[in-house]
Amino acid sequence: MLMSLRFLFGYSFSFDFITLESIFSSLKALVIGIPLGIFGSFLVTRAVRELTQEENRLMIPWIWTLGAIVGVFVITWLTMLYTGNRLKDRNIIERIRSGSGM
Repeated sequence: MLMSLRFLFGYSFSFDFITLESIFSSLKALVIGIPLGIFGSFLVTRAVRELTQEENRLMIPWIWTLGAIVGVFVITWLTMLYTGNRLKDRNIIERIRSGSGM
């Protein structure tokens, strides 16, 4: 399967700096996003409890949360992979010197 993915994407799946950067970017997004999401769920549950005068418990959808975590890692990794492949053949130093940017 790894060979077919390498052929499909044209990328060797070695652990390089782009992969490491995508992992750290994903972890940073999740460290910020998961507590904010849980806090938002708490606020919505509290508002519904006050409006309906019923005892509602905070229920966190763990399956959807795990799906979102996997989605964040996949989207970040694919974005870094795409950017890395675009920049692989370009000489960045020469681009900066010429002033044309990308």
